[in-house]
Amino acid sequence: MQDEQIVALYWDRKEDAICQTQQKYGAYLSKIAYNILSDFEDSEECVNDTYLKAWNSMPTHRPSVLSTYLEAIRIIPDIRIDAERLLFSDEMHIQSYDIGVMIGNALDNAMEACRKLKAEDPEAETFIRLTSFKKGKMIFIEVENSFNGRVVKKKQSEFPVTDKTDKREHGIGLLNIKHTAEKYHGAVDWSVDGKVFTLSVMMKNGNYLE
Repeated sequence: MQDEQIVALYWDRKEDAICQTQQKYGAYLSKIAYNILSDFEDSEECVNDTYLKAWNSMPTHRPSVLSTYLEAIRIIPDIRIDAERLLFSDEMHIQSYDIGVMIGNALDNAMEACRKLKAEDPEAETFIRLTSFKKGKMIFIEVENSFNGRVVKKKQSEFPVTDKTDKREHGIGLLNIKHTAEKYHGAVDWSVDGKVFTLSVMMKNGNYLE
């Protein structure tokens, strides 16, 4: 079953929503939980809590990427994820796989920033907002998220420096976004406004480069 159909079940308050979620993402969530907790019983309880949080948060939220949403609410229960303005028309000529690469990597970084903020300040408001829009022949995707407001940038680096343990993996994620955008004669930019980080991706809505 597609994510949109599962989310619709949550909004219709159908109990089958949890069954379908477990069938599609149960193994994925259990693996993540066990890697963190190293205990099967605790992992099972954590995953069950995730299903309950998903049930209680929809309606209100309508996530477009259910797996990412489930992981986010497991790590940060009160996070707000707004994807209402993440819309793509039938006239878009960008491959869905490439859209997934960019949004997936951007969300990974956004969730890590929110997780770190919450660890430093349990009372902090955490959110992720996804937006897409079109201007002429260009398509824009923006991902905004709360973070601790601290940015470290080296002279020759175009992206902020991470303090994640696996710095190489973090860098590859940002480069994946950049390289994917460049396939469509696009570019990536970022900005900071207080404790809000914004990642912007711009692409030409046309044939991509091989």
